[in-house]
Amino acid sequence: MKKARSVSIFFILISILLGSCRTEADLNKTPDYLVFGHFYGFSLGEESIEIFKLESKRLFEDLQDNYPTYQEPYNAEFELLGDEKFNQVKGLIDTIPEELFSESSKIIGAPDTADEGGLYIEVMIDGRRLFWLVDMAKENVPEYLHEFMDEIIYAIRLLQ
Repeated sequence: MKKARSVSIFFILISILLGSCRTEADLNKTPDYLVFGHFYGFSLGEESIEIFKLESKRLFEDLQDNYPTYQEPYNAEFELLGDEKFNQVKGLIDTIPEELFSESSKIIGAPDTADEGGLYIEVMIDGRRLFWLVDMAKENVPEYLHEFMDEIIYAIRLLQ
């Protein structure tokens, strides 16, 4: 009886330990940076493409305003912005939903196909550069992204 009880306790302890183990990916879910912005292909002007890069203590704006594609991450020429603008959006990096890191497609929904524009999101996490083009129409994207989309749109308005 003692042996069976010892074996049971052993398996319970192993289960607890395995359940509490964290993978390396779990340890670093905070990206090194967040690149975010919007793009509209059917409009003109400097405001039709706005891309920003947020780091832990700095904020940059892209000077090129090129239309992003799904083939490769956005190639930007960033200019440092002041602390006042950084302070307006510094918490945005903490609002990224973890589910986004598991997305298998770089295109979420159908960004800018109906002249509604799209969002560009990029992160550097665990040494990997990940990016997505996201439809602005919430009915075309997973619900977990809705609040984050609102945060990005609000941040862009603050920075313009």
